[in-house]
Amino acid sequence: MPVDFLVVQAFDQYVDERHEILGSGGSDFLLVNLFRAPLGAPMSPDAIGELCESLGKRAELSRAAGRGVRAGDRYARLRARRLAAAGRTATAATSSTTAGVNRPN
Repeated sequence: MPVDFLVVQAFDQYVDERHEILGSGGSDFLLVNLFRAPLGAPMSPDAIGELCESLGKRAELSRAAGRGVRAGDRYARLRARRLAAAGRTATAATSSTTAGVNRPN
């Protein structure tokens, strides 16, 4: 994914800071807790949302970064938009693809 030099510079700084705090035995996860317990644990979705919200305010962005929206929710909205553009509904599309399939209750 192409990124701006500032993104690369910020990531390099994050990696250096992470190494100073956690040492060489860190974590395989990209984003880990560096400033709250447990140090080195993967950041929770809420913590990432708080970070994005804080950075958005700091950057004076005109809108929020979408905190609280899960990837599945985004996928469902995108699918509904695509089906609507094709003149179908999500219910109709689901029933046509699952016709004859027995699902456990």
